[in-house]
Amino acid sequence: MPFKLQKSSSRNTSNETVPHEKTLQPLKTYKAIVAYDGTDFVGWQLQLRKPSVQGAIQKALKKVTGEKIVVVASGRTDAGVHALAQVAHFQTRSKHAPKKIQAAVNYHLGPKILITNLEEVSSDFHAIRDVKSKRYTYFILNDRLPSPFLERYTWQIKHPLDFEKMKKCFEIICGEHDFKSFQTAGTPVLSTVRKIFNVEISNPQSLPLSPFGHPHLYAISIEGNGFLKQMVRNLVGTIAQVGLGRFTPKEFENILKAKDRRQAGTTAPAKGLFLIRVNYHQNTFGDSLSEAAS
Repeated sequence: MPFKLQKSSSRNTSNETVPHEKTLQPLKTYKAIVAYDGTDFVGWQLQLRKPSVQGAIQKALKKVTGEKIVVVASGRTDAGVHALAQVAHFQTRSKHAPKKIQAAVNYHLGPKILITNLEEVSSDFHAIRDVKSKRYTYFILNDRLPSPFLERYTWQIKHPLDFEKMKKCFEIICGEHDFKSFQTAGTPVLSTVRKIFNVEISNPQSLPLSPFGHPHLYAISIEGNGFLKQMVRNLVGTIAQVGLGRFTPKEFENILKAKDRRQAGTTAPAKGLFLIRVNYHQNTFGDSLSEAAS
């Protein structure tokens, strides 16, 4: 409420002070690293009356700062897709230190979303525009028996996969190509050309005696300068069909060259996909390459 001055009964006003409205805090830009279990969300993007990651964070920020804040992520993960290190930026006039904002927002977010790091950055940092590359990992449980502990985060393929044939497909997609065959229909973009820097498969058995360790758990990691809508899931789904013998590596190469989504294979389920890391061009944080996760 604005202050109102009362009339003085004395003409001597030399000792009077005029109250002022609260000084507005400067607008600051923050970079957030966000981890989330995407199972129960419709994706990152805000949707009316549906649970989204963006909506949950913005709601929590409003409770903490009192401001209506728009949070911009490096990309929109689909419904059911998870993230270990999504990167987002937002602006606020809050006077509180980043650690206090982070702790307060996490308190309101609940167990499915966590801001793992929050720091003030230069005002010209942009979570989308400055991206250099992204790394996704897709988890496959290649076993006839399901795992009650991995079901939410893996795609179970019961029949044995030929990983040597799958690795030949990894070699084919490395480099710059037109990935139109692996773009979900109805998502227009200026160009469907993308560059894949690296693809690898590993068998992460670091915790063999834990409920999350499994001898038949495989991780396909792919890093590129950008990805089309559901491109990673479409690639994994088609390459898995090569591993099952439904396509040969040569046929997979022809699918890539065809630039026709109808020729490619199935779309792998969302639940096995994780956004692992986002790398940035700008020297925003004092390093030659800023990483969302090491």
